[in-house]
Amino acid sequence: AAITSPFTQMDQESEKKALEKLETLKLLKVINVKKAPWSWSRQEKIIGTIVNNSDKTLKSIKVNASFYDVKGNLIDVKNEWLGSLGFILPKQSVDFSFNRSLGNQKEPEETLASRKSASVKINVGDFNIVKTTLEKE
Repeated sequence: AAITSPFTQMDQESEKKALEKLETLKLLKVINVKKAPWSWSRQEKIIGTIVNNSDKTLKSIKVNASFYDVKGNLIDVKNEWLGSLGFILPKQSVDFSFNRSLGNQKEPEETLASRKSASVKINVGDFNIVKTTLEKE
């Protein structure tokens, strides 16, 4: 029993952290998602806003983006770490952007253009909760 006790405690702590993360995730929203004008024809620029409706400070945000053609067919998926965002404070929002490659520079412009998405859907996929000195781990 003495050997399993630390593992049981670790499992309980991991489960508690996972539940806290899940509850926080429910309070995050991604809004204003759209493609922005971009001068480079080999990429699409995606912009949006993450709204943190939780009481937690967040960092290391990762978003999952799904790209669709005009018929609504899924054509690409991209998971993007938004490292340049820094922290998202409680009840705050932050704008973000990232690029999606359409292909390499040796491909014809028509081929690259045919890979552009018609719509984008973005969800928060992962993040870390920052513990302040007032909070216990």
